[in-house]
Amino acid sequence: LQSAPDTALDLSDDGIITWDGVKIARLMPGITFFNPQLRLLQGEFTDTAQRDRVIERLDQFVQAKIRQHFKPLFDAQAAISDHAPLRGILHRLHEDGGLTQPLHADHTLPRKLRSILQRSGIQIGRFAVFCPSILKPAPIKLLTLLTSLRSGKAMTAAEPGRVSIPRDQGANLPGWISAGSVCIRIDVAEKLVSEIETLVKSSDRPAPQWITSRCGVRSDILPEILRGLRVPHKVAGKIDRKYFGPPAPLMLLKPQAAPQRKARQKTTPILTRYDNSPFAALAEWKEKVF
Repeated sequence: LQSAPDTALDLSDDGIITWDGVKIARLMPGITFFNPQLRLLQGEFTDTAQRDRVIERLDQFVQAKIRQHFKPLFDAQAAISDHAPLRGILHRLHEDGGLTQPLHADHTLPRKLRSILQRSGIQIGRFAVFCPSILKPAPIKLLTLLTSLRSGKAMTAAEPGRVSIPRDQGANLPGWISAGSVCIRIDVAEKLVSEIETLVKSSDRPAPQWITSRCGVRSDILPEILRGLRVPHKVAGKIDRKYFGPPAPLMLLKPQAAPQRKARQKTTPILTRYDNSPFAALAEWKEKVF
């Protein structure tokens, strides 16, 4: 086994490692997300020294696969090593498996640092900070397995090419965001919201047909998806027999500007004059003398 090529080894979607088709080990949760532990199956390699060598070989195989599928994430970590604010973001990404919740500080990064992140393949979105390349079919399968190990919940990656899945199937899957009765792939959701913001920048607009095809959903559940993605909208009107013509369409609304705080007006303090005070008497003496 120590001299066997990686092609003789295989890692299944449920974390079982096989050697020439024989099950020999299982992945277990590790100290960090990208460093799972190994447990040899009972009955295999009873000699302690032999077991240690086998575990070392299998760990090399697993780490090589992780480095292969998440190469952009590891490359980004090396590329931003000279920028302290970005090191924190990459640390969170490695701790959380390539996708992490955005913080207020992430959205207030200087433009120069944001550009460095983008060139390194990291996107700061409305819903997540993530590496889009790890959402491809091969990496997302391994990411789902590693997430399952950490959470202790059984997970099955979505079929390749899907951009939306039922909520009960995708609520806990990495790379998906809940929106109404479905889950939308996070990169699709981020791009969709960005394009809608551009569309309604100047005025309200009817919801275009391409939104439903982009999300892979029926038009009747589009309002709940928009609500789940926090997109301002007005639902389509109902047909009233009293009136002729089509009902009002689903409208995408221009975001309301935050109310501006009125500038506090400076007021000149009113000085009250007391005629019987010593200062009043002094002022009156000055007027007489000068």
